[in-house]
Amino acid sequence: MRLNRGDRIAGVDGLQLRRYFQRFGSEQVNYATVMDELSVTKRQAEKLLTELLKLEMISRCEFQHDKKMVSYQTTIRGNALGMAKAGKPVTRASAEEVLRKLQLCLSAICRTRSD
Repeated sequence: MRLNRGDRIAGVDGLQLRRYFQRFGSEQVNYATVMDELSVTKRQAEKLLTELLKLEMISRCEFQHDKKMVSYQTTIRGNALGMAKAGKPVTRASAEEVLRKLQLCLSAICRTRSD
């Protein structure tokens, strides 16, 4: 999965959501951690959790640590978002240029060893 600057998921910046999943993905996803990490209200946090459930990025934990607050965990899709790449893809031209320079260096090394 690849994220680009400005991508939005469930109304939230994709990079912020990726950071959140990296930090809280394993059974600590709840409205309190969403509120703290994303600086949103309780209502906004609950709405986000509902949207993430619909997108199948989180699922309800079987074991609830706190009976007053529902906890969630990331699904395969949520884990993929947590591991998503955010860098620019390498162009073919720049990759070929790096390869050409490497080949020149290796050729020079081989020539010096054979002398």
